[in-house]
Amino acid sequence: MLKITPDQFDTFEKKAQQDFEDELLKHLKTVFAPRHVQGLGDERVRGLIQAGLTKARSYGFTLRGSLRFYVECMIMFGHEFDTDPMLPWVAGGFSQGVRGDELAQVDQIHASAMQYRQAVFGSNDQHEAAAIRRLLKKPVDVWLQSDLSEAGILRQLQAVYPERAAQAPPEGLTTILEQSKRLVSKLAVQAPCSQGVLATLMFCFGHGVIADPQFFWIAENLDATKAQMPIKRMESLANRLLAYLAEGLKLLEQG
Repeated sequence: MLKITPDQFDTFEKKAQQDFEDELLKHLKTVFAPRHVQGLGDERVRGLIQAGLTKARSYGFTLRGSLRFYVECMIMFGHEFDTDPMLPWVAGGFSQGVRGDELAQVDQIHASAMQYRQAVFGSNDQHEAAAIRRLLKKPVDVWLQSDLSEAGILRQLQAVYPERAAQAPPEGLTTILEQSKRLVSKLAVQAPCSQGVLATLMFCFGHGVIADPQFFWIAENLDATKAQMPIKRMESLANRLLAYLAEGLKLLEQG
């Protein structure tokens, strides 16, 4: 009788994991988000996949379709989407763990997520494109000299992207403001405009954006400017954000 040793079983498991990661990498590069992941490089995308698979499994999800959709959500909504206060559907989503029929549960999560995406991004990403155009209208110096109070930041975010703001849970925006305020202290970038810049990043790309490998340019910018005064660092980061959005708008307009 053929016996499989523990070492052989471990090898089989590792091979299956590697094959699944390869499959997901190909899916993201050729089907799901080819233009987005192209600029990240395989190493970053694979790291994102591995983190997503680990997190989804920690919630008890095991089906290939469930795991793939979790990774897709990371791409669409940010790598910490499962705890994002701006997303109304996450409360009943993956973070609740598997409850009964996993496939039926993921189908329900998918329906809620896609309904949200339609309302916020638009059927042809027209809402997202309009929001980018609004943000690009003002030069950085004008943007950073507007009302920098929390109420002012809140009004600016609502005006720039009303569809996203309207879909947020009741406390979503205020939670983002609280998190951005704490992030100012954590990064040691105390300047009048800092909370506004960081809140805008979190509002646009997810509350975990600073550490999201999809937006590696944020960490690179913060590291490259660490010897500068906080206000200069935030001005540099704001300029980098607008440059990123301008490139993204071109891709959206190309369809």
